[in-house]
Amino acid sequence: PFPPAERAILTSLAGLIAQALDRARLYDAKHTLAHTLQTGLLPHALPHIAHLRTAARYRPAGHGMDIGGDFYDLIHRTPTTAVTAIGDVQGHNTTAAALMGQVRTAVHAHATVGATPGDILARTNRLLVDLNPGLFVSCLIAHLDLGHRRAQLATAGHPPALIRHPDGHALSLI
Repeated sequence: PFPPAERAILTSLAGLIAQALDRARLYDAKHTLAHTLQTGLLPHALPHIAHLRTAARYRPAGHGMDIGGDFYDLIHRTPTTAVTAIGDVQGHNTTAAALMGQVRTAVHAHATVGATPGDILARTNRLLVDLNPGLFVSCLIAHLDLGHRRAQLATAGHPPALIRHPDGHALSLI
């Protein structure tokens, strides 16, 4: 048997531990939901495009922040053209992951019908204005003309694209 004072302290402590465990379970559930949502909205594989080697990896910038609004896509337009997109929605939660899915779908749809990189961004921006999500989105679009070995790029707040040469030096494209 514990004296009343110790019993009161232990009861309070048990209540605090229970609340902490509930918060931890809720965090884990939200994290799992956001991670599942994000991985379900990103491409499972990139399309095979003749004369173009591709690879995609999701590498989060911060430790423990492996979910959120980062997205990428590769759209095979014609036998000799493709459109690639990379972007980021502000945030690391289910809201960012859901908006990422909407933005990626809009970019993909506009690219599929042949819009230029600038038009893809302008049209997607109009969608964002209508949605009014309260989050920032950055994006970089590149139209690749493999037949003529040219790329046309447009960016909306996203860091510039880089070309890394075999000797290791990099060149900014924008």
